[in-house]
Amino acid sequence: MLFNSYEFIFAFLPITFFVYNIFLKKWGNNAAFTALLVCSIVFYCNWKVDYIVLILGSCLGNYALGVGINRASDRWRNSVLFFGVSANLVLLGYFKYAAFLVENAALLAGQSWPIDHIELPLGISFFTFTQIAYLVDVRSGRAYAKTLLKYVLFVVFFPHLIAGPIIHCKELLPQFDKPIRERWQFISIGVLIFALGLFKKTIIADSLALYASPVFDTAAQGRVPAFFEAWIGALAYTFQLYFDFSAYSDMAIGIAALFGIRFPINFNSPYRARNIIEFWRHWHMTLSRFLRDYLYFPLGGNRLGPVRRHANLMATMLLGGLWHGADWKFLLWGGLHGGFLVVNHGWRYLRPKLSMRPVGRVEGLGGWAVTFLAVVIAWVPFRAADLSTAMSVMASMAGLHGVVLPNALATISNAFPMIFTKGQALDPALANWPKGVVVLALAGMVALTFPNIYQVLGTAAPVLDDEGRRMVRPLRRPWLSWSPSRSWGAVAAFFLVLGILGMSHVSEFLYFQF
Repeated sequence: MLFNSYEFIFAFLPITFFVYNIFLKKWGNNAAFTALLVCSIVFYCNWKVDYIVLILGSCLGNYALGVGINRASDRWRNSVLFFGVSANLVLLGYFKYAAFLVENAALLAGQSWPIDHIELPLGISFFTFTQIAYLVDVRSGRAYAKTLLKYVLFVVFFPHLIAGPIIHCKELLPQFDKPIRERWQFISIGVLIFALGLFKKTIIADSLALYASPVFDTAAQGRVPAFFEAWIGALAYTFQLYFDFSAYSDMAIGIAALFGIRFPINFNSPYRARNIIEFWRHWHMTLSRFLRDYLYFPLGGNRLGPVRRHANLMATMLLGGLWHGADWKFLLWGGLHGGFLVVNHGWRYLRPKLSMRPVGRVEGLGGWAVTFLAVVIAWVPFRAADLSTAMSVMASMAGLHGVVLPNALATISNAFPMIFTKGQALDPALANWPKGVVVLALAGMVALTFPNIYQVLGTAAPVLDDEGRRMVRPLRRPWLSWSPSRSWGAVAAFFLVLGILGMSHVSEFLYFQF
């Protein structure tokens, strides 16, 4: 069931919350978390019962491997770790990449090798990465789960099971032993975060989909989008993805807070970044952390000179792209971001040597504009149905199919005939494009100028930072800072009601496909 579904909001979540608190009050922590584990298993079974054997088997296997690593002699620990990581990757590789590899191998061989469709188990990318990080952390002495119950709950805890955040064992297990004292205050924070996430999903993200989907869907059918259409579609998807995935992350964090658990922050206003390095420190932060700690650093990071660092960056981003899906379009997306990072690091290296001085806000604005443009362009292959569709949309954005404006803007076309060709009608699905421009402007204003919810909550510290510590971020506008009050309760109720009213249809979160 989806977080934005009636059965979850009005049945599963309140029942789970009620059962957890009854068990906590009568029988204590262990009983309460056992009940929470059972509810999490029920949550996963709701998608497909068959795969509960897979995820529980994965948990049992990785728990046993963790025990083996912890008890093995120094001589054998690395071998057990290597086996464990390899086994997890083989499992993920079979379900996610087998068909892709066979198809491309057959293409190279000039043959046709049929392969049965392999259904991707929900959340396998996330729970696989979570458990790989656990094994590495056990080997390094950073974490260890002493009981099977708490380890399985750490992996299958339903708020983060399907689409993250990717959580470290050392962040979650201590919280199972020491619940937050300010329970009711934290519950009110959780309701607020969940309500805002639901609003972002049903009101903002799903509205933006109305302007992104027609462009990419018709392009996949062979229609070449016009210049104006291509940019409307790309920008609409840029903000749709942000509000959709940040909404899921907010809702996951809010749900966890209802049970007295802090999750790590996953988004921190990434579209305000002034360079691509900063963007990746604020976008899908738990994935960025995983790629940095468990891939980039083991490859050598920046310790082996600039050439090796750039190669490591490119390899990390290519594999990060492939993690999102077994498709060349994701490799292109990862390659683009890898190239952007290489250029960014190269510029940081060259700038002091060129004796260039900062030029204040102008430079900051220019850096933001270049970064945002690069991100928008890279989202095109991420959203497109395939590589050829992505190339068609990007070619239209570059004006290679003519710089065409809609008929309503024909006056501008006539004023600048050297730039614009004669206006044409848009795809019927985008006939109401003026409203789309307004929606895009409002979404951009929220994403780029409004304080995010974690800044508003500030000293309440509802999330963990990159190091697993309580993240305290006081807001410069005290009048907007959260405090336990009726007025903030009314704000939470307002967003929750609007979010529920926006559930005219239940749509999946975009990151569920990964």
